[in-house]
Amino acid sequence: MIIDRIYQEIIRLALEPQAEFNFEPTTYGFRPKRGCHDAVQRIRHNIKGGKWCWVFEGDFKACFDTLNHDFILKQIKGFPLYNLVNKFLKTGYIDNNLFYDTEKGTPQGGLLSPLLANIALNGLEKYLNISYKEVIQKKDDVTYNTFISMGNYRVTRYADDFVIFAKSKEEIEKVYEILNPYLKE
Repeated sequence: MIIDRIYQEIIRLALEPQAEFNFEPTTYGFRPKRGCHDAVQRIRHNIKGGKWCWVFEGDFKACFDTLNHDFILKQIKGFPLYNLVNKFLKTGYIDNNLFYDTEKGTPQGGLLSPLLANIALNGLEKYLNISYKEVIQKKDDVTYNTFISMGNYRVTRYADDFVIFAKSKEEIEKVYEILNPYLKE
């Protein structure tokens, strides 16, 4: 229904600025003023010079279908439209005239779903002990802000796909073990 889409858009407009404040600077999918070309540029930046040449590639399988409602709701606790987000997540669906409860995931095609997915997936860098230092750079008389990654890894995430870079085979082989708690959550 159109009214549902209107409510989703209102929630998105209210929640997005708060969520954007907490998102890592190296995530690009489903974010305002960011796109795949930015992710590609970040990847090029990471691999130029051959310093970060070991790569771990990942994809959150069936991401929208498997997101944990309780985890998402925990991330937005205190948001004024929290109860409406909860109802949106638990709306359910009809297939062949049968109603099914929604216990996990977000509706694909929902206006709010991409933002909720980013909220759920945020935090990958924390497990890898990556921090960021903001720097101001100037190129062709244009001044812009960018972020330098600090730590043993570099990450670029676009929606539910990500790549992690390391300097050595030994470091990259530790990634799955390091991320296991994050993936369970």
